[in-house]
Amino acid sequence: MSEKNSDEHSGKFIELHATRDMIYSDMLKGALEEEGIVCLVKRATGIHGQYGASLPGDLAMFRIYVTEEDYEEANNIKEQILGENEED
Repeated sequence: MSEKNSDEHSGKFIELHATRDMIYSDMLKGALEEEGIVCLVKRATGIHGQYGASLPGDLAMFRIYVTEEDYEEANNIKEQILGENEED
C-alpha cells in the first residue's frame, strides 16, 4: 500500500467513473483507498437515486471522483478492477 501525504491531495477533483452498480463503486473505492488515493463517491438522490438502476444513459447513481494528480494512476486501477469495457 502506498502512503501519500494529505497535503498532496489539494488539487481539483474530477470524475473518474460513473455507474449504476453499487458493488462496482464500492470495489473501486476500496481499491483506490488501498493504494492511498483519496476519492469521493457521490450518490444520486431523489427519483434518480430511487430508480436510477432502471434509467438509461447518463443517469448514473454513483459517481467517483479523484484529484487531477491521481487521475492517471486511478484510471489504471479502474481498468484493472472493472475492465476497459465496463459500461459507464
